[in-house]
Amino acid sequence: MSYSNCVTILQVSIIVPSLCQGATSVDAYFPADTWIDLHDGSVMKSTGESKTIPAPLDKIPVYIRAGAVLPLQKPNVTTTTR
Repeated sequence: MSYSNCVTILQVSIIVPSLCQGATSVDAYFPADTWIDLHDGSVMKSTGESKTIPAPLDKIPVYIRAGAVLPLQKPNVTTTTR
């Protein structure tokens, strides 16, 4: 099985877009650790295995390694808004 559609960024996040038309789930390899779904906060533990995860059309699956620092900022015209 190929996991070429998985994107790992700095070993702290996994982005798993669906690249097949009509797909509602994707297979992704998760290294051994605890992973947190960026959209709903659900926790998934992995022992270094592939998992089938839902991939609805309105959401790209993004998982963050537990303990990682992920800076977030609300959208704005400028970062100096008071």
